[in-house]
Amino acid sequence: LFPGNSFTYYGEEIGMTAPNPSGDANYRTPMVFDSDDMPKIYVQGAGDTFEPPTNGGVKQQLKDKDSLLNFYRKIIKAKLQNPEIQRGMVVSTPDMGDDTVGAFITEYDGKQVMVLHNFDAENSKQLTITDEMLKSPELVADLSTGKEKASLSGTELKLPAHCSVILRVKEA
Repeated sequence: LFPGNSFTYYGEEIGMTAPNPSGDANYRTPMVFDSDDMPKIYVQGAGDTFEPPTNGGVKQQLKDKDSLLNFYRKIIKAKLQNPEIQRGMVVSTPDMGDDTVGAFITEYDGKQVMVLHNFDAENSKQLTITDEMLKSPELVADLSTGKEKASLSGTELKLPAHCSVILRVKEA
């Protein structure tokens, strides 16, 4: 969710790893589209023992709303819907008063968004968004990975464990 163009090696979005990380060729394995119907795949340095991602191929992950693939799709969509992230520049890095919460504000074409990340794997965070950070914020993207969802009531933000959100100035 940082400004600019992100780069994803094909297969990362479904959890594929290189069978042998000793060289670039080992990262260029065939994409696993259907882990229930795997073709015979030979991978240099790994031979014929190519294992699909434990959470399935593209076909399997498209059916699971909580899959890694669908999480990548959600992040890409959020980034595309917020040009302040895609094309903007970081203008501020607010101190949220907690070492496990990271935040930055990006601006593009006179508009700003604030991206917050809760890096704590176990604990939700209660945060106050001040006018100095973002006046009249509204929640525009909740990138929660668990059952608990982010919520914003006025300037009070509840940020679940391992969650990222995008806030913007509420349009009048």
